[in-house]
Amino acid sequence: MVTMLRRVMLLSIENPNPAHLERMRSALAAATDNVDGVVSSVVHDALPINKSPCTFVWETVFADQAALDVYRDHPYHTDVLIPLFTAIQFNAMTAFIDSGA
Repeated sequence: MVTMLRRVMLLSIENPNPAHLERMRSALAAATDNVDGVVSSVVHDALPINKSPCTFVWETVFADQAALDVYRDHPYHTDVLIPLFTAIQFNAMTAFIDSGA
């Protein structure tokens, strides 16, 4: 049985620039169209409830572990997404969930 992996990433961006946030939002959401094995990629604006420092909640579903492994070295990840992250100061927390159960 193929087990899909859901990754939930909480992103807290320091001194966010609105134009950069929009580029990130668009690029993160476009992972589905650019990387085989990414089943879905959804970006939510985090709500500042209880003074949460989070800017985005990024949910990504990978078809399986092999898709996640390919994604890590995929040109879209290394040439598009990583530069968007390295251009800013941010903190992130990531969790993976078995979505096949």
